[in-house]
Amino acid sequence: MVMISDLHLSIYFDFNRKKDFHKFCTQVISIIKPSLVLASGDLTDAIMRSYFASDQIEKEWIWYREVLNFSGVTNKTLWLDIRGNHDMFNIYSWQSENNYFRKYSETGSKYRRHFSYELKHNTETYTFIAVDACYHPSQKRPFNFMGWLKKDDINKLTNLSNEAKAKGSNFTIWFGHYPTSSILMPNFGLRQILNGPYLCGHYHAFIKQLYITHDNDALEIEVGDWKDHRFFRIAAIDHGLFSFNDIHLNEWPIILITNPKSALFSMSRIEPLHRIKTSSHIRALVFSIFAIQSVHVKIDESPWKEMRLSSNSLYVLEWKPERYNAGLHFITVKAIDAKNNKQFMKQQFSIDGSKPEFSFFKKLLLRGSLQHIFKKVFFLIVFSSILPLMAFRTIHLYQKEYLFQSKESSSFVHRLFYKFCLMASLDMYAFILVAIPFYVTSGPWFIGDLVDNHFGLCFVWGLFIDGHYSPSCFTYVFGAAFVLFVNIAHTFCFAQIIYKRHEQILAKEAIDNSFKQKYLKARHVAFLIICLLHLVPISILETSFGFKSLIFGFLFTWSFFIYAYLWLSSFKLDENDFSRIDDNIKRNGCKLKANIS
Repeated sequence: MVMISDLHLSIYFDFNRKKDFHKFCTQVISIIKPSLVLASGDLTDAIMRSYFASDQIEKEWIWYREVLNFSGVTNKTLWLDIRGNHDMFNIYSWQSENNYFRKYSETGSKYRRHFSYELKHNTETYTFIAVDACYHPSQKRPFNFMGWLKKDDINKLTNLSNEAKAKGSNFTIWFGHYPTSSILMPNFGLRQILNGPYLCGHYHAFIKQLYITHDNDALEIEVGDWKDHRFFRIAAIDHGLFSFNDIHLNEWPIILITNPKSALFSMSRIEPLHRIKTSSHIRALVFSIFAIQSVHVKIDESPWKEMRLSSNSLYVLEWKPERYNAGLHFITVKAIDAKNNKQFMKQQFSIDGSKPEFSFFKKLLLRGSLQHIFKKVFFLIVFSSILPLMAFRTIHLYQKEYLFQSKESSSFVHRLFYKFCLMASLDMYAFILVAIPFYVTSGPWFIGDLVDNHFGLCFVWGLFIDGHYSPSCFTYVFGAAFVLFVNIAHTFCFAQIIYKRHEQILAKEAIDNSFKQKYLKARHVAFLIICLLHLVPISILETSFGFKSLIFGFLFTWSFFIYAYLWLSSFKLDENDFSRIDDNIKRNGCKLKANIS
């Protein structure tokens, strides 16, 4: 079996993707001769030249279909493809005219969403269950990153699994585009019903070798992307034991050790691992576009031993597994072809069930939930924006600002606190800078065409498209970035601007209205830089969702003018605006000092 994911065939970027994909379908498939190929989503890119705009581009789908047809790959092997989020950008329903997956893919005309396929090999039956977690309706980017499975979807997948068991299937392989951590679903339902390895893509090579086993011992293995790294996967089932290796295009020879299988990827509740102990031969599959000259194997630090060709591409060597009964051991296979290309495959195995650990970060990323992670980060940043200002406002109401009155010997922290006390004493600044992050958590962000010609309303917690609700997740990332890089940044900037204006008032210094003196101070330049950062989400949303999202950008567009109004108002602050805090400080016996710079 061979797997490929995240092709991202594009008419705008990297034309070599198509050329190399054709090479994969001809050269690689002809050499390996797999019984089946899985193409697990993001078959096309669907990203416009502007990068942020997205739409289904029929020519990209025609390219995909042309490669399948002209390479003849579907005549050589079974090809099962499934949709990814890029294949669903800007599609309202399965019947939409721009749902080109239905027209140009291999399985789109045969199956709708989840399906299962039985593959018979000799006397064995293998079941492949496709998990389609795409949204319906499916909005444009950037908010179309996660997958979504409803309770009905979990029930459908459960039925497919039960049907396979009832038919006596020997092994079940699950595949889909989204890792389970990127799927919104009730109670992690998909993980609970997996009874075999789950093969997926989507994260590209963001972190290499994203593999994990879940609590029920089901293996989840994300394959690197074809788009930038030209990864593909080769996998095999040897006497009920599942093995795989992830390969780069043009990396020859290809090696896959099938016995003894990797201890890291063992599924003790699913696979008959005892067969390793009773096996008579080490087995490895070796492929190359050139003749194989030699295949050698060694265990731990033992000498290299030559393996012999048993059949087709299978190389074997007799061994005595009882010699390795205790703990973990390393097996290494080395292959050399006629062009002197040399490759190694090394993995740990065990006879007694010993198993190495996956890294903590990979456990967090694949066993956890991106939605939970993004939510926690989002609310942490929102509270970091709101609570300090509310605390300083409380200090002002209880007339305790004198505790932070700036002196020559004051620490940096005292001076910073005093600046925030000054700002919190001004009703307009305190209320607005607290209200905006509150609004991010609850109010509608914008109105726009989340899907072309369909009314959409965006909140941080979900989207409404023509009345259809879709939960959201990547909006939390967008919202967290806005609060951190715009609202919190503006808060610090206004604290400095207001502090300096207060110092000018105390010093009875007239404002120099020259452009350089008024606007080119560091604090005002900082404000303008933050405004430029603020234009980034405004531009992204306008490019993605149209002019309506700009005009009715309740959060991003309108807040831009609110911040600008606060900035312009700072030039008009006078001693009356600071009278309450100044009087309070004087009453507590502190001397007001001006420190103009």
